[in-house]
Amino acid sequence: MIRDCYGSLAIISELKNKTSNQLFTKTYNDLKTNQGNIVEMLEAAMKKTKKTINDSVQEKIKELLELTFEATLDTEGNSTSNTVPKSYILKTEGYVGQVIVENDFNHLVSIVKRERFDPNALRAISELRSKAKRQERFTL
Repeated sequence: MIRDCYGSLAIISELKNKTSNQLFTKTYNDLKTNQGNIVEMLEAAMKKTKKTINDSVQEKIKELLELTFEATLDTEGNSTSNTVPKSYILKTEGYVGQVIVENDFNHLVSIVKRERFDPNALRAISELRSKAKRQERFTL
């Protein structure tokens, strides 16, 4: 599914002559040597690229799981009757999204980072909260 924000970002990137991060190509060039089997080098680059992407996605999902979203019924995305599925707008600091739910099953969850939001600040806060939870209680 292509949402308005994804398509808009792609068009803006193209207009600004931005290039995508070519992670596989960079990884392959880093691994490439004059020796060795080309198929083995391609396979190694593919595995390393996949691991890098998976690690990045897991970190982003972990970050999102620590957030609390405010969900409000989408007045434009729902019909006036009491039919299901229901559409809800999600909001929290730095993120906005949508979820479509039917009988406790999420058909769609879409979360987008707001343009000016700095997730590094959120990561720093999350790390401090995590450290605080691990501290032992003490009295003076």
